[in-house]
Amino acid sequence: MNNARYLREADFARYYYFDRSGLYATITKKNGTIIQTASIVRYRRAISIFMPYKIITKLIYWDDRHFYMEQQFIGLKNNFIYAIILNRQTIIGSETPIEDIIANIEPKTCKPKPTKEFELWMETIKESSQNLRNQGKMK
Repeated sequence: MNNARYLREADFARYYYFDRSGLYATITKKNGTIIQTASIVRYRRAISIFMPYKIITKLIYWDDRHFYMEQQFIGLKNNFIYAIILNRQTIIGSETPIEDIIANIEPKTCKPKPTKEFELWMETIKESSQNLRNQGKMK
């Protein structure tokens, strides 16, 4: 697979996750929608043509406006993780806090503790956003 194909397949897996979990239906009932606003990919080995694999999608964190997900591309024959994608999904059009959306689906769910790797990625996103804001002020 080429690099673009990983992202395309991850999109389909995310749509499936949001639909099956009930998150999409709950968000649209609150007049919202979801867009991807950040992602990072770590390619470990290439997935060759006709090689069977699966994508595991996990909700790993959330804040007031964003869902953060991890997606692993795993070979079915060897259980090796070929690629990992971290991504941020942002809710737009709704003022409903994500805590309320999650509680509507699974009331006893607690926010996971972020990993160090995830925290570093979030810092990178914040730094990048600040740099872009500063560039906009210079014009």
